[in-house]
Amino acid sequence: GDAEGMTRDGLRDGEIDRMEYLAMMDKVAVIEKDSSIMKLYDAETLRLTDCLVGHRGAVLRCLHMEETDYIVSSGADACLIFWGAYTNNQRQVLPCGEVFMSLVWDSIHRILYAGSSTGYVHCFQVPDVTSVETNIAIKD
Repeated sequence: GDAEGMTRDGLRDGEIDRMEYLAMMDKVAVIEKDSSIMKLYDAETLRLTDCLVGHRGAVLRCLHMEETDYIVSSGADACLIFWGAYTNNQRQVLPCGEVFMSLVWDSIHRILYAGSSTGYVHCFQVPDVTSVETNIAIKD
């Protein structure tokens, strides 16, 4: 097919390190190289809708935790930040002592797996809390 007919203008950022499609919100999360800000774009229009600011180091990974209203991001600051998926508010900042380069969500057992730069896999049990007014208590 014709690739030119499939391109869409509108999304222009710095050096993009990673992108994730957040299906539940129909957003594209953009992580720029060495940036502490995660940008969310509308998937249809590619217009910037939100900037999630909270990490003290570069954002490395993010994902939407299916069947919850959370987005989780990992950063070079060795923290996980849990965001309200629809409010984009910080729900919890979890200092971890390790930098997580990989995140996987198991919605059946409600476990977040995080792979560290030192070779360890950590498991975080996530309680079933969906109220945007409630802080969550994630435990390693």
